[in-house]
Amino acid sequence: HALPQQVPALVERRIEARYAEIATLRVAVAAFGLVTFFFLAKGELRTLRLREVLASIWRPCVASAAMALVIVALPFDTWPAIAQLLIKVSLGATVYAVAMLALWRLAGCPEGGESYLLEKSGLDRAVRYLVRQPPKL
Repeated sequence: HALPQQVPALVERRIEARYAEIATLRVAVAAFGLVTFFFLAKGELRTLRLREVLASIWRPCVASAAMALVIVALPFDTWPAIAQLLIKVSLGATVYAVAMLALWRLAGCPEGGESYLLEKSGLDRAVRYLVRQPPKL
């Protein structure tokens, strides 16, 4: 009688282990894709420099790492799966957005994806006021 009651817990642990393997594989594939893309782009764009590529991706990489650290560090294991999903997605998105804005500010508010999204959302003047940057004319 004890074995049928243990089966769901055993299956859930195995599925969680598979999720970790899948996540690791996805990171490896993304890294391989990034390196491959760089070398293919480098072949077509002779003036492209690694420094330029790194300058454009360091903020999203650091923000992603901050998001991952927060999600992994917080103990949600005993919560129901749907609660874990909702909290992790909400928390992850919030940490990523805040980290991106903070890193953008530290970088001197350069023109790019952040400034474009803020301008399109109508939040550019408010955010620039908060970070003490002159508004774009």
